[in-house]
Amino acid sequence: MKKTMLTLWLSITLIVIGLIIWLKPHSQTSDPQTTTDHSNQPIEKTEARLSAPTGMNISTTRSTRFTTGLEDLPASLVGTDVDGEILIDENKNLHVTRGLRNFFDYFLSTVGEESLQTIIERVKAYIRHRTPEPAQSQTIALFDQYIAYRAALGRIPEAGGKSADQIDLDAVMQQKAAEQQLRQNFFDSKTILAFFGDDDAYDQYTLQSLKIAQNSQLSEAEKAKQTADLLQQLPESLRDSIQTSMQYQNLDQLTSQWKARGGSAAELRQIRTNLVGPEATNRLEALDQEDNQWQTRVDAYLKSYRPIINNPQWSVEQKQLMITSLRRQQGFSDTEQLRLPAFEQMATTAAK
Repeated sequence: MKKTMLTLWLSITLIVIGLIIWLKPHSQTSDPQTTTDHSNQPIEKTEARLSAPTGMNISTTRSTRFTTGLEDLPASLVGTDVDGEILIDENKNLHVTRGLRNFFDYFLSTVGEESLQTIIERVKAYIRHRTPEPAQSQTIALFDQYIAYRAALGRIPEAGGKSADQIDLDAVMQQKAAEQQLRQNFFDSKTILAFFGDDDAYDQYTLQSLKIAQNSQLSEAEKAKQTADLLQQLPESLRDSIQTSMQYQNLDQLTSQWKARGGSAAELRQIRTNLVGPEATNRLEALDQEDNQWQTRVDAYLKSYRPIINNPQWSVEQKQLMITSLRRQQGFSDTEQLRLPAFEQMATTAAK
């Protein structure tokens, strides 16, 4: 009997222990994907100033909500690829690039859609899931520095927000100098160059270009020469990406100034040559010639068009037949005729 009771008691005990173990919540741990040496995880970009919540210790933030960091993405990121990169060397140490900043900015662009705390947890989960040590800890530490830097950046007063001819260049330059000084409080020189090198070069180019444009002592041709020289001082990768757009933006501005004061054809050629070179200048002059020939034809057509459209004795149908005939008589192709209504409308408006 004692033996039977003992056996029964042991069986009940084992069942209870089994139930306790079975009912106990299982802790979930992510298994970060290890990357190979020199791995480049494709990841994205945007810019947004933000402030860390008061009293938040971002260095100890640990995600309990995310495994990969890509769960429940905010609407603006749904369907997009994560931008940027996390590069590591053969020893699995972090290699800092501009792409790493793009990666941070990709997620920070959603400030307002998600809380900063959520974004921080998301980014750190993404890093832990994909990056081996020691690069993992190095990337998280740099992310914390970046968050703190952007919070401090928001306290520097903005000096822009005005048109190019009204902007206070000295105030803008002071703002940029303050930003550069601030970076030294958060990053080493290599990180500053990787994260902000292209931005600083472009800002400097833009400010110097505005300074040249505002210099009333320079002719348009001299401004063109100095602006072109300034463009060549940019880093090659940055220069290649903006050269064409900046050349023609500057050319449009200087050409407007030249036209406003009634400059000579020789002056215009010099402006163009200084900015875009002789070959492009020849192409622009050929386009000018085509435009002039077209305008001459349009002016001759409108001279005959006005009496037709202004004659009250003809019906709308009669006028349309006469205009169609006039277009053909003056040799306008089908494609060219599609352009004529705009000039006709201007002529009609001017007459009224």
